[in-house]
Amino acid sequence: MQSTERIADWIANGQCDIGLAIPPTDSPLVNVKVLTQMASVCLLTRTIGLRRRKSSTLRICKAERFISFKSDSLARHVIDDVFNREGCPRNLFIEARTVESICGLVSAGLGVSVVGPLWDPKHIQYNLVAKPFRPTIPVDLLLLTPANRAVARVAELFIKIVTEHTKPPAPLPRPTVTVDVGRASAWGSDIR
Repeated sequence: MQSTERIADWIANGQCDIGLAIPPTDSPLVNVKVLTQMASVCLLTRTIGLRRRKSSTLRICKAERFISFKSDSLARHVIDDVFNREGCPRNLFIEARTVESICGLVSAGLGVSVVGPLWDPKHIQYNLVAKPFRPTIPVDLLLLTPANRAVARVAELFIKIVTEHTKPPAPLPRPTVTVDVGRASAWGSDIR
């Protein structure tokens, strides 16, 4: 897993033809297409999930220790803004750089978290529960391609397959957050 900006640099420099990423990127050397839009989830252990199954995700996050992304990530700014707007304080317990780290910390019973959508909805390897987070925080899955050259034929075929198998973006409400993109990394990605 690499930052969106690193992937954009690789594409712009001809090191690869395509990339799948989550925002942000503002590189003029890369074309960006939104493949689909997904919603963030609240991650918790099965024990907490059973104990609080009727609670809203905001109440769960307020009542439990919260595992957050590092303060230099875009995800952290977006999530913090949502909690601030809702007037919902959290017990910020641990900061982590990646979704994988957060999954491990939540699985160890150290708290709960809000993350972008996870590829394995059953979280078998971590024994986690993912509840849809409300209010919704949308996350775009992007396809990145070079703006200044054609991609290889095999990459064109891959793009066709990926595009056919992803759902078109659903209109999810977007929170308004002002973030210095040059200083913030993407959802769970390393900072440059």
